[in-house]
Amino acid sequence: MDTDQLQSNSGQSTASDSFISRAAVDARLATPEEIDRCSAKQKEFRSQGKDFKLSSIMIKAGVITVSQLKRLRNPADS
Repeated sequence: MDTDQLQSNSGQSTASDSFISRAAVDARLATPEEIDRCSAKQKEFRSQGKDFKLSSIMIKAGVITVSQLKRLRNPADS
């Protein structure tokens, strides 16, 4: 996976990641298996000293789109 366009997590971790992953599954935009694969990729990056947001990895992997992420973060804007 090319990491040039992934957004850094800046040390912030799981609260945002957990919310987005649950919301994506609840909205049927992602399967638990897709979330697991993206989480595994996030752990792999962290082991290399790279800390990326789970949502960025999900977008780069094609699991969700930027528009879908925006709707998940703020459903009132939908």
